[in-house]
Amino acid sequence: MRCDCCGKRKCWLESFEDINAGNKVLHLCVKCSTLVYKIRDVEKSNQDLKKSLIAELESRMSENSSDFKKWLDDKVLKVQ
Repeated sequence: MRCDCCGKRKCWLESFEDINAGNKVLHLCVKCSTLVYKIRDVEKSNQDLKKSLIAELESRMSENSSDFKKWLDDKVLKVQ
């Protein structure tokens, strides 16, 4: 299994988060999942921090993370 954001391969005893994205299940490693939750938590309180977290998450994204990018735009970033 690989992270749908950064492409990291799951190691033995490592946890990944499963996110239902319509008809597909996205798998996120701990680092990418943490960034998504941090972005959600600072939604309206600190725009500068939110922008830096989004930039950090986008820098982690691999070229083949189109499903994750679509989910992120629809569910997390739509309020920007």
